[in-house]
Amino acid sequence: MSEDTTVKHFVHFEISDELYERVTKLITKVRASDRPQKYEKEIAQAVLDLVGVGFHFFFIDTLKKLNTGVIIQNTAKMGLNTLTRSMGIVIKRVVKSLNREQLIKATDIMEEMMETKEVPIS
Repeated sequence: MSEDTTVKHFVHFEISDELYERVTKLITKVRASDRPQKYEKEIAQAVLDLVGVGFHFFFIDTLKKLNTGVIIQNTAKMGLNTLTRSMGIVIKRVVKSLNREQLIKATDIMEEMMETKEVPIS
């Protein structure tokens, strides 16, 4: 490792083709727009959907892999649904408060988070 590099660690989770394509198209529209604020609702929904997939991956899928019972899994799902509704309100408020430059930067961040990787079919 040279002096001008650093090591960073990442956690990745899979998202659907539909979500990837929807977010990618949204990024393109926002960047091309003179007024990206008109996409506030779509941006907030994309962020919420990405966060939701992450929650599911890290929490619900983990509970399934641990072979926890249906009651525990359903309780966790209910809790995450409540959390997701609350986060939706916060995310919408935050996105609505962003200016043009911040919205463009948000698309950069979303794009940076998403990655396409070929994996073997099992």
